[in-house]
Amino acid sequence: MKLKRLYLQGFKSFADRTELRFHDGITAVVGPNGCGKSNISDAIRWVLGEQRASAIRGSKMEEAIFQGTTERRALNRAEVSLTFSNEDRRLAVPYEEIEIRRIIFREGGSEYQLNRSPCRLQDIKDLYRDTGLATNSYTVIEQRMVDGILSDKTDERRQLFEEAAGIGRYKERRKAAQRRLEAAEADLARLEDVIGEVGSKVRGLARQRSRAQKFEMLRARRLALEVTLASAELDVRKKQLEETRARLADLARDEPAAKAELSAAETELERRRVEAAEAARTRGTAAGRLEEVGRRIAERDRELAVAEERRAHAELRIARIGAEREELRARIAALQEEAAALETRRDEQAGRLETLAATLEEVQERQQVLRREVVEAKRLDEQARQHETELSRRMAEAEAAAASAHARATEGVARLQRLERERAELAEELANVAEQGDLFATRTRELVARRAECEAERDRARERLEELREAEAEARRAYAAAEDRASLLAAQVSALEALERDFHGFQPAVAKALAARDELAGLLGPLAEFLELPAERAAQVEDALGSLLQLLVVSDDAAAARVREWLAARGESEGAVALIPRAALPRVQDMLDAVLFAGAPADEPALIGRRERLESLRAESRAAEQAREELARVREEAAEFVAVAETRLREAEAALQAADTEVRRAEAEAAAQAGQHERLERAVADLERQHEALIAASKQAEADAEAARAERARLEDELAAHREAWEARAGAVADREAVWETVRDEESEMRVTHAREEAALGELNRRLHAARDGADQASDRLAGLEREEQEHRDTLAQLEELRTTASAQLEELFRERDTLAAQLRALDENLARATEAAEELEARVRTLRRTGESAVEERHRLELARAEAEAAERSIRERLEAEWGRPFEQLARAVEPVEGEPDQLRAELKVLAADIERLGPINMLAVEEHEEESKRLEFLTTQRDDLVRAREDLESAIRQINQTARDLFLETFETIRENFGQTFQALFEGGSCDLWLADPDDPLESPIEISASPRGKRTQRIHLLSGGERALTALSLLFAISLVKPSPFCVLDEVDAPLDEANVGRFVSMLQTFKKDTQFIVITHNPRTMEAADWIYGVTMEEPGVSTIVGVQLDEVLAEAGAAD
Repeated sequence: MKLKRLYLQGFKSFADRTELRFHDGITAVVGPNGCGKSNISDAIRWVLGEQRASAIRGSKMEEAIFQGTTERRALNRAEVSLTFSNEDRRLAVPYEEIEIRRIIFREGGSEYQLNRSPCRLQDIKDLYRDTGLATNSYTVIEQRMVDGILSDKTDERRQLFEEAAGIGRYKERRKAAQRRLEAAEADLARLEDVIGEVGSKVRGLARQRSRAQKFEMLRARRLALEVTLASAELDVRKKQLEETRARLADLARDEPAAKAELSAAETELERRRVEAAEAARTRGTAAGRLEEVGRRIAERDRELAVAEERRAHAELRIARIGAEREELRARIAALQEEAAALETRRDEQAGRLETLAATLEEVQERQQVLRREVVEAKRLDEQARQHETELSRRMAEAEAAAASAHARATEGVARLQRLERERAELAEELANVAEQGDLFATRTRELVARRAECEAERDRARERLEELREAEAEARRAYAAAEDRASLLAAQVSALEALERDFHGFQPAVAKALAARDELAGLLGPLAEFLELPAERAAQVEDALGSLLQLLVVSDDAAAARVREWLAARGESEGAVALIPRAALPRVQDMLDAVLFAGAPADEPALIGRRERLESLRAESRAAEQAREELARVREEAAEFVAVAETRLREAEAALQAADTEVRRAEAEAAAQAGQHERLERAVADLERQHEALIAASKQAEADAEAARAERARLEDELAAHREAWEARAGAVADREAVWETVRDEESEMRVTHAREEAALGELNRRLHAARDGADQASDRLAGLEREEQEHRDTLAQLEELRTTASAQLEELFRERDTLAAQLRALDENLARATEAAEELEARVRTLRRTGESAVEERHRLELARAEAEAAERSIRERLEAEWGRPFEQLARAVEPVEGEPDQLRAELKVLAADIERLGPINMLAVEEHEEESKRLEFLTTQRDDLVRAREDLESAIRQINQTARDLFLETFETIRENFGQTFQALFEGGSCDLWLADPDDPLESPIEISASPRGKRTQRIHLLSGGERALTALSLLFAISLVKPSPFCVLDEVDAPLDEANVGRFVSMLQTFKKDTQFIVITHNPRTMEAADWIYGVTMEEPGVSTIVGVQLDEVLAEAGAAD
């Protein structure tokens, strides 16, 4: 597989369509700084799927699009494509040529294409997986990556090893398996919670099923007892009803005669009342007329007072208007004179301003001509200055070259001396190595003791965690019990609320009337709600009164009438409703207090105290809910304690792991120290070879220094001649600048004078307009005052006429008031006589009414008794029918009558009711629900078993993946380690290096440590090496990795910048060695690297901000040059 083409358009500085064709061997990309060379390596990294903007030297991905220049607009998209030949089928697709294309749009969208077909980023990554082309591999190496490879943070270094070993797919498989394992663990935990909840529910339903079966048995016996007792009570109510109906018939016969006598008396009383009302009306009319006359007299008095006040105000205003008019006339004359004077001054000022403007224009033209001459002279002067700077720079370069050559020669001598010292130091270091061995052994023993302490701390954390988990489980069980108690009370409250809301136990007519209580003003509620009885008497009173407790309490007779009308309007035949006024409630309470009861009631009270029981249950429910919330808080605190303990356990395990890692690292360092002795002996041989090379380099440096000194002398002569010519031109430039400054100062003074004269003219115009506006306003005010004076004089005439008319009207009104007062006294005497006669008739009517009301009261009492009897009968039937859901006749036929006395039967019924009450709320669907929840529990248990098996399979798969990846990584690591030693010695011409795993027991996650000792130096940490040594070390490692898995191509972006001439030569030799298997694209400034290239692309910026490419095949150019010679 080879890299064939790179196509760019709109990417960074490559605004135009640009294509680079790559060939076998080494391709160099050269050009000045800032021309866009590194954008080529950014483009290759970007098209291969780089997602980090910082990796392509940006802050956001949109910055990859051409941003525009002063001459060009910004583009809205960037496109890069990379073409490979795939003749060896290294990429697993059936194509001999593969094109990867990436496009990004400024609005944020992006897309990938594979051979012009849309695809995903993951498809691209899957295509080149394990080929060495990943974005985090060694395909693109930049100068900043050298520090990353050799830094203390080993992540980037480890990624290179993993890419070479090809374990990326194994790690992804492991991550996917771990995600599935975590999901399975979470599902299993949730399923365990659900199974616990369902199991608790199944146990609860089993208990509810037993209670439901017992409830059915007790309920059947209760039905038989209630039907028997109801039949006996219905017979008693029937006899009471017959007696009440006979007495009502007697009262109905006597009622017509009493009504006729009362009607005649009421008719006479009404006639007398009409006469008295007529007399009162006539008197009221007369009194109203008298009051009207008095009102009119007061009104006339007020009108006269107002007219007098208005007259005085008008006379005062006329006097003031005269004085103000004289003042305005004098002011108008003064303003007119001022306006004439200002107009004359304005004309004079305008003439002076025109003359000054013409003079200013002439001065400005002179100033522009002089400015152009000065600018041209300065341009010539700047060119001369730049030429002098260039000569000075070239002279400084020559001097620096001479100094550099001399320094190299001096350095050669110094290095010869250092070689001797290093030989002595190597002997001393050998002795130090033996001493360090003892130090490493002591440190290892200390770390082993520390690891034992960490193990003890971990064990204590585990024991504490187990204790807290048991406490959490206990809190969970207490919370579940509290939740069951709260749910039970909530169900009881809901059942009682439903009974209260539906008026359960009341007759249908009573229930509907109570439901319409908002429509019926004065309907207060049933009698049962108003009785205040101790708990022990409530059941006895309810058993004795029966349906009388359903009496509806009303505020007065009007409210009773409204209830009767409402029932009549309904037209429903659901029985009568008995009513009782609120005023009668004390008598009922007194009667109940005097009643004595014998025997026990047949049942618990259903109506009396039902609201109180509901409130009590609500209070218990709230208390249970509070207890549940408190236990929930305790449970959450226990869970938090468990979480803290788990965190401490993890910290203890992490500390133990860290201690274990330190022990292994110390052991590895001891092993590395043992191998250092051998490397020191090889270093002595390297010193001898360096001694001979330094002698030759010193001679060459002396020759270079002599040539540089000659070049510097020539440049000094040329610089002196240039300075003489420049100084001659400088005097002329200074003269022209002095003249230009004089003219410019004159122009500035004239501009100031012109601005001052313009401001004065503006001020005169403003004052002239103000004077004219003031005169106009004073004239308008004078005309307004004259109009106002005339209006006030007209008002005075009108007020005089009004005063005369009002005085005459007052005399007439006084006479009318006296006449009406005499008529009112006569009407008062007639009204007194009519009122006396009406009062005598009213006394007679009251007597007749009391007689009739006594009869009505007796009839009402009898009707109430009849209604009570009928209601009691219906209540007995309806109570049984409502409770058992069938007509009474069907219930009577469905059960066998129970033999025994009523009191005995009621006692048994009370015992049955108590047994049923003790059972509590009954879930009649418990049998079916228990069966359904049991099946659900079985299904959930099967699911849990499946999840446990899946978890075990995933753990086994993860272990297998880890083992495969571990073996593959260790094999690759050892090979790279051997190759690293070879490439390091080749690039440094000696020295020693090593690689090792900081945690050998966990090679898949262990940091990879590196050490390097260039020839003649002691072993030291990487960060202590010089920049060039670090670069060579990083290149040695990269070439070592490439020997294991050669990349199809490799981009090196200015990695040779820190290297000196000798190291660049060895670097180029290494490139020549590897180029038969790998294409190299080298971005460089170094001439020796350029000489080694087979192809050279030059990057330029002929247009500012836009990069262009020029390509040259170096072999052909050299061949043509040889032919020309």
